[in-house]
Amino acid sequence: LEISKSVIYENQDVMYCVLDGLKLTEGNYTVRIRAVNRMYLRSGIVDTNVGVSAFPSYLTGSPSLDQFVTNNTVTVSWTNHFQSQQPIFYEVSAGTKFGGADIIQWQETKNTFIEFEIPLKIKLTKGLMIYLTIRGISANGMTRALNAVVKI
Repeated sequence: LEISKSVIYENQDVMYCVLDGLKLTEGNYTVRIRAVNRMYLRSGIVDTNVGVSAFPSYLTGSPSLDQFVTNNTVTVSWTNHFQSQQPIFYEVSAGTKFGGADIIQWQETKNTFIEFEIPLKIKLTKGLMIYLTIRGISANGMTRALNAVVKI
């Protein structure tokens, strides 16, 4: 662990510290911190675990999705399409145009499926194309996107 500088910022009752120039390699670390107030009273030590990773989630297989439609409810599944060395959560948007979000916009889930209703403003017709963007987000914040089309 190498620290080139550390700066403490104070904003009313909130104080935080920025450590610049850390050279951490991939792995898990335990971080210990203790607060000291203006009266030099010290808090207890707080420990937390921090993981350092530069690996994003990645796509596997082809972008074909399983879909089920019941009345105006659509369920879409993307099991085994993303892999990561870390836990993954997903953000899903769906629209009637590529990149659109007139059905759902960036709904977060830890599941590998999502269920949504077609809004009343969108006429549910046979052959309706729903454009999905599913982002797999690793615990380190790095993402991969899967774009797919579901035909009702």
